[in-house]
Amino acid sequence: MFACEIWRQVWHLYEDVGSDLSLQLVGGIVVTVRLFGMSKMLVGNQSSLSLDLVNGRRVKDLVDVIEAGYPAIGELILKKKILVSVNQEIAHEDTTIDDSDEVALLPPFAGGCLSGC
Repeated sequence: MFACEIWRQVWHLYEDVGSDLSLQLVGGIVVTVRLFGMSKMLVGNQSSLSLDLVNGRRVKDLVDVIEAGYPAIGELILKKKILVSVNQEIAHEDTTIDDSDEVALLPPFAGGCLSGC
């Protein structure tokens, strides 16, 4: 009976918020990670992943979760072949990730030449 009551409360919360509900885990957050280039290809051309960060809120905690679920991408991050971006800035392993942050995995990229190259 207790489980049924919890289910009803969750369902009512879902109805109130709508179908875009992203439940926050106790002590953690759900992060949407945008994918580009080879990271996108390695997960079947998905444009993003929703990952649960339950053991911390730093980039290195995110990388641990990626390594566990997507080892090929984790290896590329460790080899610096893919960079982690938080709010459109290259992030370091100790960068904190908040609920509303934009997180992306960036493939290698190069600059152009403005003139006289």
